[in-house]
Amino acid sequence: MNLAIVILSLLTHQTLAQSLLQASGVTVQTANGEAMMFYAANDCDHCYYYIPEAFRLLVKSNGVPEVSLITWEDESKPATSGGILHFLIEWGLTSEHERQLRADLRNTHDSVAVIMGPAQLALAEEQFIIAGDDSFSDMLRNSLTSASSPATTPASKMAFSFRFSKADLDELQDGVDHPDKITTTIQGSYIYELTGSHGQRIEKPLTLSIPAGEILKYIQK
Repeated sequence: MNLAIVILSLLTHQTLAQSLLQASGVTVQTANGEAMMFYAANDCDHCYYYIPEAFRLLVKSNGVPEVSLITWEDESKPATSGGILHFLIEWGLTSEHERQLRADLRNTHDSVAVIMGPAQLALAEEQFIIAGDDSFSDMLRNSLTSASSPATTPASKMAFSFRFSKADLDELQDGVDHPDKITTTIQGSYIYELTGSHGQRIEKPLTLSIPAGEILKYIQK
């Protein structure tokens, strides 16, 4: 038991071993107008690590998001009786986004800045949360059949599958018809670490999410 505790402690320490200076934090505006936070490494003044903003849908090489809905009909009558929704999400900067942010970072804060990657993340919760207090959120929670654990590294695929009844599909269709009215979000909870002015470790909570309405936009009506 003691050995297990020691191993778990060592793994947690390794996960959050990165040393980023709290006092070095700078904010850079992203292309969509949101603010992204960067911190410099303790041992490299010009080496910056970003704090991830949100999850996004994984996109195929042809530019189509990884979202699919398969439905089937009841054998006794030609009517849709159920379906399965599958989609993939990820987080992290794209190459194009990183180039833009590097240019902005150099123009506004540090002329020789280098973006090294994301801050190291550790899981605060082992599972995703489907957040929302309406019937649509309840329907998704009850229909979830499988989900990956939240990823702690960029560009890692996270898969979700939902199995729907006929009533669920009717509610899903209403969401597809009016995605902007859906307030449900899929959230992952993380922790990252900063180093304070006196060398102390400071744990910071981070929630990454994706609106369910963003996923519904890619389901064919």
